[in-house]
Amino acid sequence: MREGIRAARAVAGTNGTEDRRIVTDGGRAATEGELPTGERALQNLHEVASSTEYTQTEKIVRMLDIGRERLDVDLAFLTAIDDETQEIVESVGDHPKLQPGSTAPLEEAYCRKTLNQETPLAVDNAVEEGWEDDPAYERFSLGCYLGAAIYVDGDQYGTVCFADHEPRGRDFTLSEKTFVDLLTDWVSYILEQQAYERERQSHHDRLSGLLDTTQQLMQARDREEVAELAAKAAADVLGFDINMVRVYDADAGTLIPAGATAAIKDYLGDRPVYDVGEGLPGEVFATGESRIIDDLRTVDADVDSDEIRSAMYYPIGVHGTISVGAVEPAAFDETDEQVLALLATAAAAAFTRAKREREVREAREHVETVLERVNGLIENTIEVLVEATTRDELEAGVVEQLAAADPYTFAWVGRPDVATDTITPAAWDGTAALPFGDVTFELTEDSIVGKAYAAETAQVRQDVRTDEQWTELVADASARSMMVVPLVYKDTSYGVLAVLSNESDAFDEREQVVLSALGRAVANAINAVERGRILDADKIIELEFAIDDSGLLFSRLSRAAECTLTVAGTDYRSDGTLQVYLTAEGVDGEELAQLAREDEAVSEATCIVNHDDSCLVELIVEESLVATLTEYGAVPRHVVASEGQARFTVELPYEAEARELYDLVEQQYPGTDLVGYHERERPVQTRQEFRAALADRFTDRQETALRTAFLGGFFEWPRQIDGNELAEAMDISRPTYHQHLRAAQQKVLEELFDPEM
Repeated sequence: MREGIRAARAVAGTNGTEDRRIVTDGGRAATEGELPTGERALQNLHEVASSTEYTQTEKIVRMLDIGRERLDVDLAFLTAIDDETQEIVESVGDHPKLQPGSTAPLEEAYCRKTLNQETPLAVDNAVEEGWEDDPAYERFSLGCYLGAAIYVDGDQYGTVCFADHEPRGRDFTLSEKTFVDLLTDWVSYILEQQAYERERQSHHDRLSGLLDTTQQLMQARDREEVAELAAKAAADVLGFDINMVRVYDADAGTLIPAGATAAIKDYLGDRPVYDVGEGLPGEVFATGESRIIDDLRTVDADVDSDEIRSAMYYPIGVHGTISVGAVEPAAFDETDEQVLALLATAAAAAFTRAKREREVREAREHVETVLERVNGLIENTIEVLVEATTRDELEAGVVEQLAAADPYTFAWVGRPDVATDTITPAAWDGTAALPFGDVTFELTEDSIVGKAYAAETAQVRQDVRTDEQWTELVADASARSMMVVPLVYKDTSYGVLAVLSNESDAFDEREQVVLSALGRAVANAINAVERGRILDADKIIELEFAIDDSGLLFSRLSRAAECTLTVAGTDYRSDGTLQVYLTAEGVDGEELAQLAREDEAVSEATCIVNHDDSCLVELIVEESLVATLTEYGAVPRHVVASEGQARFTVELPYEAEARELYDLVEQQYPGTDLVGYHERERPVQTRQEFRAALADRFTDRQETALRTAFLGGFFEWPRQIDGNELAEAMDISRPTYHQHLRAAQQKVLEELFDPEM
């Protein structure tokens, strides 16, 4: 705490000693009377930043005003720089050319030089310092200027500037420049909050847009209009402009382009007609299964453009297909897939309605009823997923919502027992009288439940009585057909979700799409609950096991390098790969990195720090046992490998899950031995909780910058690595690296010292 107070006073311009004077960068001694002004300004900044009474925009304006008063100048402004143009975002002061919304060419602005500096740019007397003939001085006539570059989420945004019409009577001091640096960090954080709020609003608008689109599709007069609306809706709702809808011509057996956005012609020109099974659209239509392609260059795709890199192809029932393209590789996430699935479902319903023109009123009522049920089911189920705090509560809520949705008569969730290769119902609900009190299902290939779980794909039985075990179960129940959806999140399976109906054709393609999407959402929610339980558990199980298996990367590396490896941390990257930080003893870092590069499981390896007796190496891998353990709900505490044997110490909230986790690891790595098992009380507050709180606030870049700096010895004295080396390891510039590091440090200090955090 004392160090934090000394740092704050240094920014304000005092070292906290009543009778001392501090020497500024200009050599002038700050007097005792000046010190309270700096401290008061710093305190005012903190009060504004933590206030709940101001909007984010008001906070920025008030901070600019505090800075103007602190520096004793007339003008303060925040700029955004884009395409060599400076725009005034917010300002304080009466300069006519420095008002919000005003723009100027960057070449005529003081900020052009500010952007190229790591530290604030100070101009104490523009005329004496050679600015008299500069375009910036001719345009704005600023006698003095102090500005700093500002970054948002690691990207350069613009500048924070303070200026006056008249030259400054004294030099800008080091403490004043440091104060501007701190103020800039606060403004950057507020701008990041604004960006986050905009993104959250975008998600809300996407869902609202999907509902609006559904209503528009239902009013289309013919299938050509449906196709045009669906192509446009994919752009409006998903935000991707390269979209094409093809309709099925039953007489010719072909898929005909019927609806497209303008970008299709810009990138691809006229598109061909496909036979069923021909090309990616024909294949998707024939199989009824969507295709998500992260890089079109890796597949045989009929796309006559090197600019289009990734695409989604989705079947629209029996009516055609919808294609969405993007110029970036791997442009689509899971949410995009689910939204496109719902859009395709709505388009299929609209095609059906248009085809039955003579029965338009009857068809409209039917489709609207179906959509209302689907939307209501999704909304109610998602509400359960969001509000549930335990897995039992989540599963019970999901089956209750499904069982209440017509035409379903029963729903249940089953959990797997890895040791016995069975699935046991954990929650069930419905009007069908099924004897589920003491039932288990064998995980065999000829069983609908076992096949769905093993293949991790949804299974449908239009007559469930064809499954031997179900013949007896449904003998006295109003249940005819059933769909079983696997609950899979990444590499972890949490069981199955099954829905039954008394109608033999209840699970058409639309129902399968909706229930499959719900299954993915349920698995995601279970994963979140399971991972969160370790934070809330009063008692935890500590499991320690040893693996001596060449199938494990850590075992292979420690044996090949003849060293001891310790996992210092892991991070997911934006492309889904995993960063693994290894500290090693008894081996040269470059030698270890080279051995790692030769391993097929490692895509990249970088030696970050290399000392005589230890080193730090970063690996990029597709998957890791550490990540698998985390996804399962365990918290890895210690992972070390030596002479080919790896030891893992993990924590779990329940004994049963500890057994299941060990069985899972042993199946994957037969050379696994249990060497420790402990039950212990959980501390009132854990390091994990503190880390989780910080992790929620960090951006990926900020966390990576802070982690590499700490592990690399950047904070030790003397430093074992400098900012240039760390920036090079992250493949970014030194100023950008320090911006990430400073933002991360700020958030750590806020968690430690801000009473409202």
